[in-house]
This record gives sequence, C-alpha cells and structure tokens, in this order.
Amino acid sequence: MPNKEQPYLQQCLYLIEQKTGWGNHVHWTHQDFVCLSEWILQATGVSLSSTTLKRIWGKVAYHSFPHITTLNTLANYAGYPNWRAFVAAQNAQASQQIPQQAAKPTPALAIMPHVVAHDRRDRMHIARATGIMLLFITGTLVLLSAIFSTYHTSKERSAATEAYTFSAHPVTTGVPNTVIFQYDSSTEDAGSLSIQSSGDQTQLVAADGHRHTALYYYPGVYQTRLLAGRQVVKTQEVLIDTHGWLALVERDPVPLYIKENIRQQGSLGIPVEMLASYFPNMQTATPWVDYYNVGHFGKLQSNNFTLETELKSDFNQGDAVCQDTSIVILRHHAPPITIPLAITGCLASADQALKFGVFQYDRLNLPAFGFDAGWVQVKCEAKDSRFKLWINQQLAYDGTLPAATSQIAGIVYRFHGTGRINYLHLGTADGAVVYAEDFEG
Repeated sequence: MPNKEQPYLQQCLYLIEQKTGWGNHVHWTHQDFVCLSEWILQATGVSLSSTTLKRIWGKVAYHSFPHITTLNTLANYAGYPNWRAFVAAQNAQASQQIPQQAAKPTPALAIMPHVVAHDRRDRMHIARATGIMLLFITGTLVLLSAIFSTYHTSKERSAATEAYTFSAHPVTTGVPNTVIFQYDSSTEDAGSLSIQSSGDQTQLVAADGHRHTALYYYPGVYQTRLLAGRQVVKTQEVLIDTHGWLALVERDPVPLYIKENIRQQGSLGIPVEMLASYFPNMQTATPWVDYYNVGHFGKLQSNNFTLETELKSDFNQGDAVCQDTSIVILRHHAPPITIPLAITGCLASADQALKFGVFQYDRLNLPAFGFDAGWVQVKCEAKDSRFKLWINQQLAYDGTLPAATSQIAGIVYRFHGTGRINYLHLGTADGAVVYAEDFEG
C-alpha cells in the first residue's frame, strides 16, 4: 500500500534536485549520488550513503518508505528543520492555493442584488484575511520550530561529539597499509556504532569495543568517520603516502602495483608493451593507469602555489579511444582539484568530470580541456582566492576554489590506457621552488 506521505517525499526530492542544479534525477550517474551524499553530510552532519540515496530516488529497487531519520535529513538539506516542518509548510502552501468558493445566496437575499454583492465581497475579504492569518501563524510556527530544532540539534551534536573519541594511525608507509582506528564512548547508551573508512565502505563495530582495523590498497587522503546510528560524531583524516612515485593499475579490490622501472627515456611512464603483457585484452577492457606521489610536498598551500607539467596519453584504441586523462591535486581536509582532459571530440567526458569538481562551472572554458595529439602542457596558478588554469597556453579557468587554504597532500596522474609525464614543477606563488622533477634516469 502506498504511503500517504509519498507525495511529500517526491516534492522534497524535487526541491533537492533543484538545489543541485543537475536537472532530473533520471539522468544522474553514480558519481552524482556519491557527490550528493557528501554534500548532505557536510550540511546536516548525517551520513546517507549513495546506495541509500539511489534507493530513495528509485535507481535501485526498494519498496519501503524511508525511516524518519532519513526523512528528517532530506528535509533538513532541502532547507527545513525536520520532516514535520517540511510537511506543515507544504500543507500551508496548498491551503493558500485552494480557491475560495462563493457562498450561495439565501432566498431572502435573492431579491436584493446589491446586498448579495456586498455580502459576497465581505465573505471573500474575510476568507482571504483568514487564509493570510492562518498562513502567517503556520509560518511563524515553522520558523519557531526551525529555531528550536536547530538549537537543540546543535546541542545534541555537540554533546554527541564530546561523548566519543576517535583516532586513526597507519602502521607503516606506502601501500598496502593497515590503519588502526581507536574509538571509545563515554555514554552507556551508544547504540550501533560504525566506522566509514572510505567512500561507502562502512562497517559496524562493537559499541563496547575500542579498536578496528581497515586495509588500504590505494594511496591518498581519506576522510574517515565514526557514526552513532547515522549521526557522524567524529571525523579523522587518514593519509596513505608513497615512497616517491608509485605506478599502479586500477583493479578491484587489489590494484596491480608496477614493480619495474617507470622512468623511461626522460619521462615517467609505463610503455604500452609492458601494460599489454599484463592485460592482453586491452582493446576490449582498457585498464586505468595511475601515477601517485603523496606526502612529499611539505606545507605548500593550495591558495598559494604554481604547478607546471607536461603529459601525454599513449593509448587510443578500443574503449580508450577518448584518451581520458586527469591530473588530481590532493588536499588535506578539502576536496581534490581534478583537471580532466580528453581528445577534442570527447569533451563531454571532461565536462562530466568538471561538473562534480570544485571549479565554478560558469567560469570554465570547456574547449580548452580538449587536445588533438602529442604532449599537453598544463599550468596552474593560485594566489589568495584566485585560481587560474592554462592548458596548452590557453586559459581554461579563471575563478575561485572553495577551501583554498588547505595544504597540498599529493599529485595523481590518471590515464585510460597508459601515458607519460615529462616534468612536474611545484612552487609557491612568489616563485619559491618546492618540488622539481624532470624524470631523467
């Protein structure tokens, strides 16, 4: 049997779709739901996984109505203190839009048309005034509910945060790496506890326990979370570094680490022949090759740096015909800066990646992210709140980046197929050199 509140849920989802600016959810991808999950967490403090969001939006078969905690979170993200306040606001809007029916004249008034006209006007004025008064009272109650709920929610979050401790410690350097999570709760009614180690990987842990371990196969910066129920009560950043440059081939669950020398003829890269020896069916199932350097850039700030590099995609066959490539600048406590590239005919794939990045979308020069052949030169310059990007000497972006005061944690190059890096130069905006590599020998 359909839930009587289903229409309200659909309206709430519609408001969230409008808020994202991504259009109808029919066209949303997996990455859209991952991004929305992160935004909801940042705005509400409650974690709704991308899988949960897919179920709510009907992307995954699911026949149950969402739990009230989920409804409260969705309503909160849509701009309301909780689900009940959202429903009340919708009802108030609906009542305002219902047209008032004119009263039928009584026989005594039927012989006095001027009295009937005045009576109808008076009734309409009274009905309109009553509707406005009801709307005002409802709005005031919703506002007071919002203030009350926000105050108590803030106090509850603060109390919940103080009741828990949470820390994370990698046991070694490089990958693979085990991270030991230490957690504790000073409340006797902790309920269900879970640790979100990365992405959607969330595992329940014993409420009366104190230690949990997770295995990391990929380098990078991970924002880990301790959750009580669905409420995030503590966060902890985990850095998985590398011993200099590391090349790997993406594969689930364990990547293929390249042990051979990846410095070839003055550049960093895996030759196509070497990759084909591992993956003989490259044309029908082209792997992604990544080059990582994490944890070796000091205290370089992402609002005060320059980056210059040159790279080249070496494979353009099979499903890698678009030669999708990207440079990812990892940051502490902030989303990464991803610079996607593709051949000019496949700019739609770069556009999709840019849509979910940290750039101001309306400040992008999309054609600049396309290339035809050969080496591609990329230059970034960040100073104060301004960030500029050039690709092959063409200005691709001139705008700002959020959370620009974070430190740079690492650099990743990703190639669909394989590719090479000719050089990488990193420094401060005033010219001080932090890292310079020309990959000779």
